[in-house]
Amino acid sequence: MRRLPFIIALLFGAFSMSLPATAQFRTAALEAIRRIVPATSDEEVELLAVPTPKPPFREVRVTQTAFDPTLGIWQLRLECVPTGACVPAFALLRSSDRQLFPKPSARTQSILVRAGEKKWMSARFGALTIRSNVTCLQSGGAGDEIRVRERDGRRVSVATVDNTGGLTFRRSL
Repeated sequence: MRRLPFIIALLFGAFSMSLPATAQFRTAALEAIRRIVPATSDEEVELLAVPTPKPPFREVRVTQTAFDPTLGIWQLRLECVPTGACVPAFALLRSSDRQLFPKPSARTQSILVRAGEKKWMSARFGALTIRSNVTCLQSGGAGDEIRVRERDGRRVSVATVDNTGGLTFRRSL
């Protein structure tokens, strides 16, 4: 189930090769990957379904990684900054080295939020801020995206953990 977005991206990527790709996005995506893996060549990276970013586009960040041992490739999820400047894109990095990207458990940062904890999550929409009671479904440290469930149990969302252990709404699942 976890690999479903990558499978969909692979299928979509196979049919979208005739769409025009934005050179600016390609360059920014390669720079984002090289910030993490400096010795990456252009031939090792394959961008799938490259989006066309909106004008206030500044950079691209790698937001999710997964290693596929069967194919010997890394699957990367790329997002534009600011958030919403483009739809997420996916890339394949051909490297059988499983240690390229650190696992979450290998991080040195401390866990600020634990699964099962009751917290307040804030969501900002322009000048409007909404706060909601949530239960954390995952543990996480500063900067991590974790799943949370609203107290009434109807909706599961993704929230970002800040430096103080507070939660900020990212998206609904």
